[in-house]
Amino acid sequence: MEPRFCNHTKRLIGAATIVALAAALVITTREIAAVASSSATINGFVLDKSGSPIKGATVIAKSIETNLTRTIQTDSAGFFLAPLLPVGPYQVRVEADGYAPSEKKLTLRVNQEARLEFSLVKEGEPPEELSDILPPVVTPDTPLLESETSSHGAVIDNKQITDLPLNGRKFVQLGALVPNVQAVAALGGAEGGTLNGPFTVAGQRDRSSNFLIDGIDNNNVIGNGIASLVSIDAIREFKIISSLPPAEFGRSAGAIVDIISQSGSNEVHGTLFEFFRNDALDATNFFERATGIPRSKFRNNQFGGAVGGPIIKDKTFYFASYEGHRLRVGSPVASNVLTEAERRGIFINPFTGTGVSLPVDPVASRILDLVPLPNAKTEFGNFISTPTIRRSDDLALLKIDHMLGGNDTVSLRGLLQQDLTETPILLIGLNLGAVVPPANIPGFGMIAKTNAYNFAANHLRIFTPSSLNEFRFGYNRFRQGYFGQDGHRPSDFGFINSENRAALPQMVIPGMTNLGNLSVLPLTSDPEVAQFTDNFVFSSGRHAFKTGAEVRRMHTDIDSSAVSNGLIVFSGEHTQLSPAADFITGQPALAIRAGGSRSAVLHSTSYNFYFQDDYRLRPNLTLNLGLRYELNTVLDDPHTSLTNFSVRNGFFSSTANRRIYNGDHNNFAPRFGLAWKPTGAKRLVLRSGYGIYYDLMLQAFALGLAQSRSAEPSGLNFGGPQGFNPGELARAFDPLLLRADIVSPSAYDENLRTAYAQHFNFNVQYEVTKDLLLSAAYVGTRGTKLLRVRDINQPVFIPGLGPDGQPLSTPRNTLLRRPTQLLGLRFPPALAIGQIIEIESAASSNYHSLNLSATKRAGQGLSLLASYTYSKSIDDATDPAGYVGNSGLPQDSNNTAAERGLSIFDTRHRFTLSYSYELPFKGNRLVRGWQLNSILTLQVGQPFTVTLGFDRSLTGALGDRPNFVPGAFINEGGKLKINRELPLDPATGFPIGLIPDPGKFGALGRNSFIGPPLANFDLSLLKNIQLDERAKLQFRAEVFNLLNTTNFAQPNNVLISPSFGRSFTTQDVAGGVPRIGSGGQRVIQFALKYIF
Repeated sequence: MEPRFCNHTKRLIGAATIVALAAALVITTREIAAVASSSATINGFVLDKSGSPIKGATVIAKSIETNLTRTIQTDSAGFFLAPLLPVGPYQVRVEADGYAPSEKKLTLRVNQEARLEFSLVKEGEPPEELSDILPPVVTPDTPLLESETSSHGAVIDNKQITDLPLNGRKFVQLGALVPNVQAVAALGGAEGGTLNGPFTVAGQRDRSSNFLIDGIDNNNVIGNGIASLVSIDAIREFKIISSLPPAEFGRSAGAIVDIISQSGSNEVHGTLFEFFRNDALDATNFFERATGIPRSKFRNNQFGGAVGGPIIKDKTFYFASYEGHRLRVGSPVASNVLTEAERRGIFINPFTGTGVSLPVDPVASRILDLVPLPNAKTEFGNFISTPTIRRSDDLALLKIDHMLGGNDTVSLRGLLQQDLTETPILLIGLNLGAVVPPANIPGFGMIAKTNAYNFAANHLRIFTPSSLNEFRFGYNRFRQGYFGQDGHRPSDFGFINSENRAALPQMVIPGMTNLGNLSVLPLTSDPEVAQFTDNFVFSSGRHAFKTGAEVRRMHTDIDSSAVSNGLIVFSGEHTQLSPAADFITGQPALAIRAGGSRSAVLHSTSYNFYFQDDYRLRPNLTLNLGLRYELNTVLDDPHTSLTNFSVRNGFFSSTANRRIYNGDHNNFAPRFGLAWKPTGAKRLVLRSGYGIYYDLMLQAFALGLAQSRSAEPSGLNFGGPQGFNPGELARAFDPLLLRADIVSPSAYDENLRTAYAQHFNFNVQYEVTKDLLLSAAYVGTRGTKLLRVRDINQPVFIPGLGPDGQPLSTPRNTLLRRPTQLLGLRFPPALAIGQIIEIESAASSNYHSLNLSATKRAGQGLSLLASYTYSKSIDDATDPAGYVGNSGLPQDSNNTAAERGLSIFDTRHRFTLSYSYELPFKGNRLVRGWQLNSILTLQVGQPFTVTLGFDRSLTGALGDRPNFVPGAFINEGGKLKINRELPLDPATGFPIGLIPDPGKFGALGRNSFIGPPLANFDLSLLKNIQLDERAKLQFRAEVFNLLNTTNFAQPNNVLISPSFGRSFTTQDVAGGVPRIGSGGQRVIQFALKYIF
């Protein structure tokens, strides 16, 4: 199926034209603002030999790459401040009348506040140290100690970025090297996966990280995940602030992930590269090896280059990069399919062990022609497949920096990304809002098409040495379409009322693979963000002030078929054998269909204001004080197509006098912290702080409020009075049975509030040597008013029997037992209300951690970053958009307190080590120039929840949990088994008491079990061959998962599944990134780079 993107070509051209005209106007008039990239600050003191301050000393900070120069004077305390400097290497020179000049060199990193201290010697005065003999003294003095800020995080520089073995060359993998970062369980523990956020930080949800490129928004506002990717060779620095970002940062309650792109300089520099691998030298995936099937296909090519240099020396510079990626990779997956006997209707009664012959529904029989027969006999499943994922993506970046004079600097940057991915099996649903998991056999996969654009225009104006202003304009667009692979017309299989449907409905069959396309497909979205930011920096005495405002205008077009192809659920209630048996007889428990596509045009604006003061109370004590205010307007649709629902007000749309939920206008976010160097301890810094951080409202749920754009019949189908009879699968969408008067609305709580997190930390840093820093930290967060979903119209269990001797509560009368029907409430035009999934801000979380880290700057050929995190994260709701195996719905919507448990991303222990070592071999070209690089990752497993796989609570949901029975489960390294040594219930075949009574909820807690761990060791060997003074050739051999450790993904958590408790794939495959994400088998890659 071809994409149906909304037509925004004129808007894109218009936005690009505006940017170009604005840039031209800035260059010609010097009056219009545009913004400097994320920058850094140099501050410090100039003292004489006795320690007294030198007032009026001239401090000159000069960029070594571009000769950009900033000149400031010291105040009466000898203090100087040079803010908003572009990152990169600098030479800082100090001159004062009567004193010999002194110089120091340092490299500024993104958002760094570098402290330098100069001790000047009077002219003609004999030096006390040998280093003072030949002034000016020039020393490399990039400080590792962070003595000016209470923020906690890490910076990874360009050398580490380009040298480390990054599987798949995705910059997001760098986040895994930082303390307080946990890989997301939905990715199977694989960093660099394809979901919105590749990691969670400090106990916040993955959607709570704020991704920036050069200070410009790089988030997909629908799901608050990352939008555009950047080529590794185009990144200068990568920084994560994991705790307590300063007041200038907001939007998200979690981490700040800031990417600084490369810039040109006075010297032409660049790279050309080709990274190549195939399956010839790779190890065999565990599941291929275990079942004896041939090793799957693998071809991966990543190629491109980058170049930067001067257009006008010392004035105008350019940088451009391109990277292409072509991938063909097999994805080994184990699943369960019906046996040949079961296809003929022959089943085994699980309770008696006797054979049962059932009638075969003709529609089910035709569908099974699309389902392969078993090809394996393993504990993981009876069918193993290795379908090929195909991916083609291109990244391009162009950046222009221009110095208008001594006081003005302008930068323009454009980033484009195109991606086409065909995935035959969707193991994770790709966080598309799917409530039920997709099919895990080939044929029902997805085609994803992405076009992303990120533009930035930046202007910096220096008014005086102590006052500067920067303005930023950014435009971020992320067009994406998801389309199902299956194109079989359901009417060809015998489904009634399906002539206009283009694909089979999604069929949910617990215990075996589901069938059909995801019910939310096709889905297209086109979010855009226009960002305007202005920052004003000025200093006075001991205070360094920064204040500013930011406006982000968000516009999103989104269109989905919702469940227009249909959703059919089988539960096993009819045959009393299994859901698969009900499928064979053609007896669903429920069928759902929406009348047609749903679409919405979403508008929202975010207004942000802040003020911060870095107050140097004493030379060794800095206070970081700040206040931020955020106002996010209520989501709106100019076409008033959004319809909310509440029991009090029924259905209502947004109007001029009423919004779909009430605004939240008191989002004040104070921040304060301190950084203290104890007197006499020049190598020791103590830091601590506290702050409040607000999240942005997710737009992903708003589609549920969009009105259907079709008059076709829609609604629910429970079959006849006694449900579906054998052979009635064809009638799943029969208009005579489809209850169009039954509506299951989505709803936003009218009193929805903005989620926020409190950050607090205490950190000790000790500089062992000039290039080695040790750090120990406590980092904590507390999340409040987090989004959760629940069914506010959950059916009520009515015990006992009716006059006919039948139970008063059955799976077929869930609609009648919902409160709206029991209370006789009516909400025209609906005659009955089904499930009401409400978004509410009522969840909470807390996170506590101990971090230990060691950072060694490049010296003696070795650079190193090691980090260990011991942490615990607890919450009472999973991300409502749904991680794999968890829709976010509570088991009992009327008892959310029972959901309190470990967060799905909780990782108790995590250790990472990355290093680069230039081997000290000397001699000819063959001997010298060798380098080793490595990344080691060790982490324990993450939690998962066991579910029954059938509706024991009689609420119509499939998230019921078993009871807690001591010793009922045996967990062996993430592999879960039922302890059948305990007395078994003959009616269920499980340990006595494990299965709750009908109408009851299980007492087993959420996320009670821990899945498999991750152990991964990547190694690369580089050979640099110097061609001349400015050019070298680099050969790389990289081995990912050198020890070929098998890293299993989370196990099957459905109790009634034949493969319960066992993983059916490895972590890389579970993350949608086989062989190019952590957790797969050993893979070897070769590369050749030309660097000049």
